[in-house]
Amino acid sequence: MAKFKAKPLDFEPGSKTRYSNSNYNLLALIIEKVSGQSYGEYVKASIFDRLGMKSTLHDGDASALIDDRASGTVPDGFRGMKNAPWVDWSSKTGSGSLVPRPKTWRGSSAPSLRARS
Repeated sequence: MAKFKAKPLDFEPGSKTRYSNSNYNLLALIIEKVSGQSYGEYVKASIFDRLGMKSTLHDGDASALIDDRASGTVPDGFRGMKNAPWVDWSSKTGSGSLVPRPKTWRGSSAPSLRARS
């Protein structure tokens, strides 16, 4: 929040829409305040566990080593590829912190997303 809360609005609220990672950061903060849980705990209990997504997780620690996590690549010249450069993910919660690993969806059918009563 500190990175963007002092910045001026780009437009009057309700007058336009535009994609913004900051909105997802704000949503994660709201989830934490309303649920009383960390964002990672909330998405695990309320989404991943309920849907049987045993290998999907919230990456709240950029230094953590995660098995089966894909790494990014970028173009290198006309035909080559190289590893993507390091990115500071210190403010990624809500906007890039979910890690869907292949084991999550390989050979399985996802349960319904409907709320359970």
